[in-house]
Amino acid sequence: MLRGVETSERDRMLALLESTHTFPCAFFLSVITLNRDDVRLALRVALEARVEAPIPDDAWDTRTSSAGRYASHRVTLPCRSAEHVLAIYACARAVDGVVTVL
Repeated sequence: MLRGVETSERDRMLALLESTHTFPCAFFLSVITLNRDDVRLALRVALEARVEAPIPDDAWDTRTSSAGRYASHRVTLPCRSAEHVLAIYACARAVDGVVTVL
């Protein structure tokens, strides 16, 4: 189960993903983090473990906020199913320094 999400909310999220995507597919993920190299590396390692393959550099775009405190990571990942997407979201949220996952 997705940590901190009620079963009905989880079911709603799965239904939404399944209605808007044909799995397997490339899935676009946006993650806002503190702008630190250790956070960036921890996020990449965590996501690569979930997709069980290195993420190509051209599938990962990082942009720093105007004040430099935060970074936006836009990543395209191969996803097998809606369940896989929810697992990726949970994995990203668990990384210390992650502010939000979109």
